[in-house]
Amino acid sequence: MKNVRKIKYVILATILLLCLSLFTPNKHIKVNPTDTTIQENKLRSSDVVFSDDFEGGLAKWTSITGLWHLTDTSSSWPDPCHSPTHSMWFGDESTGTYDTGSREYGELVSIPFSLVGFDAALLEFYHWRWGEEPRDQSCVYISTDGVNWDLLYRNYIQYVPPWEYVSLDISEYVGNSSVQLIFYFDTFDGMWNDYRGWLVDDIQVLAYIFDHDLDVSLEVPDVPKIAETFTINATVTNTGDNAETGVDLYLFLNNVIVDSITDYSLSIGESATINYEWTPTEYKPYNFTAYAPPVSGEIHLDNNYVTKILFSNINYTMFPGHPYNWIDASGGTELFLEDDDYAAIALPFNFTFYDQSFSTVYLCSNGYLSFTDTEPGYYNNVPFPTANPDFTYMIAPYWDDIDPPDGGHIYNQSFGTYWVAEWLDIYHIDGEVLGSFEVILYETGHIVFNYDYLNYTDPWDGYTCGLNLGVDTNYYNSYQGLDNKTDD
Repeated sequence: MKNVRKIKYVILATILLLCLSLFTPNKHIKVNPTDTTIQENKLRSSDVVFSDDFEGGLAKWTSITGLWHLTDTSSSWPDPCHSPTHSMWFGDESTGTYDTGSREYGELVSIPFSLVGFDAALLEFYHWRWGEEPRDQSCVYISTDGVNWDLLYRNYIQYVPPWEYVSLDISEYVGNSSVQLIFYFDTFDGMWNDYRGWLVDDIQVLAYIFDHDLDVSLEVPDVPKIAETFTINATVTNTGDNAETGVDLYLFLNNVIVDSITDYSLSIGESATINYEWTPTEYKPYNFTAYAPPVSGEIHLDNNYVTKILFSNINYTMFPGHPYNWIDASGGTELFLEDDDYAAIALPFNFTFYDQSFSTVYLCSNGYLSFTDTEPGYYNNVPFPTANPDFTYMIAPYWDDIDPPDGGHIYNQSFGTYWVAEWLDIYHIDGEVLGSFEVILYETGHIVFNYDYLNYTDPWDGYTCGLNLGVDTNYYNSYQGLDNKTDD
């Protein structure tokens, strides 16, 4: 322990009983070059609302930063474009790489375009990349206000051959008048950057109108309390380009039909709603599904049903300043882990974390625990919350690129009603002593983060500290107040 001013520092997660709504997975991230949910040959019409093959300059882009630049067939480096003679490249013409000795990142930001009046939309582009895996990342973001950006696509594979086609369903953004895209590349450090980079070409957004289309929505309570009565609203709307007859709508509760509308007629834009009164009687999962069978000629079926699952769940409140009490786990089992390594550990009790109970935890050398990833080894931390399926049910006292072979110890020990995982005098991949920290899981469900001292924080990627459910990004905790002055 460093001989400096003592700062009490503990994070305690306390339990609150709340209700968690799990929604059917959305189309936020979709990469499928061979099959999309939109069958173009069966649609009434389509418009190209945004496109750029980079043959007419860069007027389609409001901001171009970093090493992004226009390249062409005069480049001395191979495969400079998809068609016909120009593309955008994140790289340096003088070296053929993006190695400048420093971290390099940059963005290509599109002009706004409108998706008002359409039923569906696709973003298409061609690309190829060559970068350090998984450190250097190629990302595509989308925004409807120019301020808040949603991740559509991320690629950190070392080599994507020229020219891969990517198709992303962005139908959930139709109806917005000012949509923008960002193509973003980031190395996150200045090392091992002697790769070609990322080339992008022939970007276009296709927007579609359906001849026949029904859209179903479902409203359920956020927190359904036992013995209270709630109204479940299931609605079907004719979003196609024709009036429809014979429209049916069914509401299911735990796979049993509890209400319905049948043989209904809907003009263009008209809706019909089921209002179902429901009183929960016990703490258990409740599965509501609203479903409208397709009408004649309807081919876009993803929006014909909605499923929402409600159940009682533990949520957490994170706060600093709990009385500091370091628990020495060196009398337990030392884990001799390699870089980006893990160990499966049987807990002395079943530990309830959010909506599940677990008897085994998977400890990653990089400063986090997982209950669902049976081979955790990610060193490139991401902020919480995240819906990435690799990062569900995670507890991260200090997730960063930690390197136990360089120095330090990792212990775990059971103390009957609680269990401790301890990183002692552990080293960062940059060769610096990171510090000592631990996480304590109590049989009651409480979680404590202890920090004996922190000597180093990664200046490039930072760290992740908190909890992540992942299957619903409303349930998470995140803290960014740790630094190299943290001591006791």
